Amino acid sequence: MKKIILLILIFTGGISYAQMDNIPIANPVYDYLKNMNIKGYIGPINDQDLPLARNKVIGFLNEIDSYSKTTEGINNPMSSVEKELLNKYYIQFDASKRNKQNTTDFLNEDSFSESVNGIFSDKQKFFLRYKGKSGNFSMELLNRDQYINTLAPETKSNAKILGFGGKIFGTIFDHLGYNLTVEAGLIGGNPDVAAAVEPWLRYNYKFVEGVEEIRSYSLTQGYLRYQTKPTEDITFSAFIGRDKIKTGFGYDQSLIISGNGPDLDMIKFPNQY
Repeated sequence: MKKIILLILIFTGGISYAQMDNIPIANPVYDYLKNMNIKGYIGPINDQDLPLARNKVIGFLNEIDSYSKTTEGINNPMSSVEKELLNKYYIQFDASKRNKQNTTDFLNEDSFSESVNGIFSDKQKFFLRYKGKSGNFSMELLNRDQYINTLAPETKSNAKILGFGGKIFGTIFDHLGYNLTVEAGLIGGNPDVAAAVEPWLRYNYKFVEGVEEIRSYSLTQGYLRYQTKPTEDITFSAFIGRDKIKTGFGYDQSLIISGNGPDLDMIKFPNQY
């Protein structure tokens, strides 16, 4: 029996920059925010309960930018690398910061040659983007190409991970964030070496099953996340779906849920007040 899932998104004219989807826990922006917290540019980022919503991350970036222009920030200036990272993460996460000079849309470029050139540029890359009055939509193509070689005790033990997939995400009605991510790939060489670098493979059914001559894996994530702020100090949120999370204190690894395990199917109400 075939199962068909139909997803219908309706947008109207105008522009919306509301961004309520989550930033994956593996994104290096969390390390950047943690470092800027230590430097005194922002307050605690609540990294004992990740992931954070995109608009929350953008808020921290705005705080960093604002602090850098104050007397305290001038006396404690950001390094050139920190400034470059701030600009990079602004473009990556904040749709209002993107333009033709820093972002490429494969299907929206003026010519095919511009689309191809954009793939090999340093710009933020999207396969397709759309902004409407009541929401926005983005599509990215995913590629994983990893070669892993051990140095000890066996120098000839290695692994190759090759994967492809896609991701759609955005916000509708200014409050409802959504995400759907799929990825599939192959693992050549020593599977234990691959799992040592990517611990989530040990919990992946296709990888553990291992019935094929070449190991494979498949990943599926998806969720809906609603958020509203009735007042400046109160945030109501509701989450339903599958995502990877980290819970608990710890500078590098969380003590309760490390984020290295399987993606969790859950319903959450992460409210703040």
